[in-house]
Amino acid sequence: MPYRISAFARLLEPINRRDLNNIVKRHGGNRGVGTGAKAWTCQRHLKTLLFAQFAGLGSLREIVQALSAQPDAQPDALYHLNLRLPKRSTLSDASCHRLSEVFADLCQVLIKQVTSGVRREASGIIELLDASPIQLKNLHYFSWPEEDSRTRGLKLYVHYDLEDEYPVHFEITSPRACHI
Repeated sequence: MPYRISAFARLLEPINRRDLNNIVKRHGGNRGVGTGAKAWTCQRHLKTLLFAQFAGLGSLREIVQALSAQPDAQPDALYHLNLRLPKRSTLSDASCHRLSEVFADLCQVLIKQVTSGVRREASGIIELLDASPIQLKNLHYFSWPEEDSRTRGLKLYVHYDLEDEYPVHFEITSPRACHI
């Protein structure tokens, strides 16, 4: 049976391997992950995270199960994507310890590839939001902050305009609030 490019492989096409490899090399992103077919490189980590995002997976267990659920007709699907089936602990360790600068720089490269016309069209569809918790260190000075499961303090919401390329709205709320 001849090889066919998967839908997921098509979604990965905008990522230039040379650009990604240069970014990884510049940041030393693959330092300490081993070499060869078993190495859990930034490239494999990125593809796995994108797979999870596109598939709407919410846990490490779901990611591992989804990657291992290959139809018999496509046993080489991971091979052709230069992926391997990870362990949950590998994914967890990589997500905790891998430098985020690698992914941030790749994001900047991809954003530059998008034309201003596409960004203008996307502004009605895509909305960039950030909700960052702000933990207050000296809690004995502040009795009013509410707590959520992660922090006691505040939450800063920022709404970013894709077309104008700057923040257009921000709001500081309780960490329990979920709006902008």
